[in-house]
Amino acid sequence: MRSLKFGKGVDVIEALILLTRDRSSDVRNWACFGLGTLVTLDTPSLREALWNRVGDRHLDTHWEAVAGLAKRHDSRVRRRVLDALRSGMNGVLDNVWSTIIEAAPGYRDAEICDALRHLADRGWEVSRAVAQCEAADVE
Repeated sequence: MRSLKFGKGVDVIEALILLTRDRSSDVRNWACFGLGTLVTLDTPSLREALWNRVGDRHLDTHWEAVAGLAKRHDSRVRRRVLDALRSGMNGVLDNVWSTIIEAAPGYRDAEICDALRHLADRGWEVSRAVAQCEAADVE
């Protein structure tokens, strides 16, 4: 992959990683959104930057980081994904629901697939995610 540069050769990914540590919660949030949702790249430094924001006191930032790691099927947020699904996404930001639900089958995990089926039984439109669980033969 070709590196994205702006300004005086500053790498965009490196800049976003740096911004995840900004003092402003809004800046951290948007940086996590950029890395987690907009960027498809998957590197150890990108994952670590998102992981460092999972415990962020700013809930938007926290959930953007969880969603970004879930999208990459990072095992460190598996339990958070499972808990979010089991709770009916209670407390999860609306704007990351779809990312978490779409990422969930990628864990190839029976508990996560059961939680998705339970959401479907409760009327959630998660048929695609459930179908992916079944296609992966996850019981």
